[in-house]
Amino acid sequence: MYESHTPELSLVRVEVFGRRLLVETISLVDLFIADNIHANNQELQFDQAQIVAQNLISLAGDMADYWQVDLKQAYANRLSELESRSSNTSKISNHQSSPSFHIEQTTNWHEIQQAQALHDYLFHQQVMNWSASQQLRHHTLHLIKLNGRLAEAIEHQNYTKFQQVYLADILAFGVILANLTNLDLNQSGLAFNIT
Repeated sequence: MYESHTPELSLVRVEVFGRRLLVETISLVDLFIADNIHANNQELQFDQAQIVAQNLISLAGDMADYWQVDLKQAYANRLSELESRSSNTSKISNHQSSPSFHIEQTTNWHEIQQAQALHDYLFHQQVMNWSASQQLRHHTLHLIKLNGRLAEAIEHQNYTKFQQVYLADILAFGVILANLTNLDLNQSGLAFNIT
């Protein structure tokens, strides 16, 4: 993970990534403002959340390409870290049945979505039991925190932790939103570029 770019160019590029992340987060926040003004319109929420899902996945891929990060491995490592910290680890009989292991074996978006859904089912059951609107709100709050993490990385000009941990979270939240809104990423036209 190195940058072969000038420091000035690197900073500008990362700031552009930060703006893209902020735009997607604001798009989700906007769903709740609109939801409070108009009658509940889950179809409209889902349409907008599907666009955000695809944009987050694309952003994670662009950032990984720029920083030369193996995004699929970072994603598997992040899920593994979360699984190992959970009190629900006993639900996994061995390493090969863990969602993080399945991520490493994936060859398409459908398999990524299945592995993320399994992870969420095993380790985030409480969130999975919430309404779609509550889940969207919860994930939006996480994206707000990711904006803060990226701002800290930019401020300190140190991207290592963001690359190793939080970049995978951007991908994960894109996949989670796709799952929540029943978006089949294989059919979305989004290139599977995280091999």
